[in-house]
Amino acid sequence: DLTGLTTTIEGDTTFALDSATGSCGGAGSGDVVYSFTIPAGMSHKMTATVTPATATPNFRPKLYLRSVCASADAADQVSCADTSVVVNALDEGTYFLIVDGDSGSYGAFSLTVTLEDPFYLNDTCADAYVLTAGVPHSGDTRLGADDYGNLTFPTVCDGPLTGTQDGPELVYAFTPTLSGIFTIDIDDQYDSSVWVSPVCAATSGDPEAACIAAEDDS
Repeated sequence: DLTGLTTTIEGDTTFALDSATGSCGGAGSGDVVYSFTIPAGMSHKMTATVTPATATPNFRPKLYLRSVCASADAADQVSCADTSVVVNALDEGTYFLIVDGDSGSYGAFSLTVTLEDPFYLNDTCADAYVLTAGVPHSGDTRLGADDYGNLTFPTVCDGPLTGTQDGPELVYAFTPTLSGIFTIDIDDQYDSSVWVSPVCAATSGDPEAACIAAEDDS
């Protein structure tokens, strides 16, 4: 499991079986597989670099990233290269990083994986995370941006939320299947606020008309 911001591990394909081949090569060489998971609602820039050990200078590595481990389908291969794979925006999900060899080569290596600049995909209305009624979801506004802090909420908004809310936020969307009372329960560790509108107030230009409910837990 490579989950983390930067991970370096030592490996060896010398006694590995030839179980995979990437579009950039790897046929006839043993390979080893590593996995990591990007949490729901997040995205990372990923850089993976494999460096042959000095004891096995003839090892010519191939490195490829897949979304499905056992699949050779091109649609399931994210990237394939000789020694370094870079993906600028790797979305949520489990991925498989495979260290292979070129034309039967094998040997020891070090593998460094960096997951940079975590950010939540639902930082704006355009990328709102779709909620399912009754299904809990976790988030972290520290990884968001203050996109809508300049909005001024009037007293007519149904709730105590007034004035500007200067702080990073995350945006969620849901579509009711019937009319009735909907409860939004936030379990937080800071002074949070929440507002609900049928449109994104930041794009409507009229937050007074857009806001239909709000709450401040302070």
